[in-house]
Amino acid sequence: EYPDIVQALNQGKHPTAGWCYNELTILLYNSIEILKKAGYEPQIYAFFWMQGESDSYAKELVENYISRYDNLLKDFKNAFSAYISDCIYVDAGISEKWLYYKELNAKKCEYAKKTGYYYLDTVGAGLTTTNEPLENPDTAHYDSDSIIKLGEMFAKNIILKD
Repeated sequence: EYPDIVQALNQGKHPTAGWCYNELTILLYNSIEILKKAGYEPQIYAFFWMQGESDSYAKELVENYISRYDNLLKDFKNAFSAYISDCIYVDAGISEKWLYYKELNAKKCEYAKKTGYYYLDTVGAGLTTTNEPLENPDTAHYDSDSIIKLGEMFAKNIILKD
C-alpha cells in the first residue's frame, strides 16, 4: 500500500530524494496509518517547508532551487493525493548566515507570489540564530525561541485561510 519511497525507507535504504523529504514522507505515512487504525479519516490541510541552506552555497544551486522545490511539491501532492484537501503551501526563508540567502529567499518569495502559495520572511520577522546553545551557538540555524515564533507564523497561515 505504501509508495516505493516509504518501503525503501522502512528497509533502511535511502532513495535519491533529499533526506528531509524522505523523513517527512515516512513519518507522515506512518502517522496516517496510526490515525486510520484508530478510526480516523486523515486529511492534510497544510504543508510547511523551510529548507534551502545547502542550496545557498552556490549561485547555480540558487538558480535551480525553485525547480527542485516545485518537483518536491509535485512529489508530495502525488504521494499524498488521497489525503490532500484544499491544502495550503507555506515556505519559510533561511537565515542570513548563508552565503546566498538573499537570492534564495527572493526566489522563494517570487515562487510563492507566482503560485498563490505563501512565503514567510524569517529575516524580516527578526528570527535569531545566536542565542543557543549558550557555550557554542549554532549561528547557521534559528534558535529555539525563533523556531517557536516560526511555528506561530506557520499557524497564522492556517488561521488566516479560514
